[in-house]
Amino acid sequence: MAHPSGGPAGTDTFPALCGHTHLFPGARCRVQGLPDPQAFAAEPRPLDVDLRFSDGVIVAARLLTQPGRTPWC
Repeated sequence: MAHPSGGPAGTDTFPALCGHTHLFPGARCRVQGLPDPQAFAAEPRPLDVDLRFSDGVIVAARLLTQPGRTPWC
């Protein structure tokens, strides 16, 4: 299945919400605006995101993947 070529409204990034003020092993983020979230979950790929932490800080980040593994394993 085809992966999205860009974020919402033609941007190159997707917003991602983190429920904490920092990242740590096991932290989860919710990527917003994927056109086909189920396809992405089944076959994730590197993705540029604007990561918003619970304290309102926003940073540019890149979700990286390993072949054969989902990023949340």
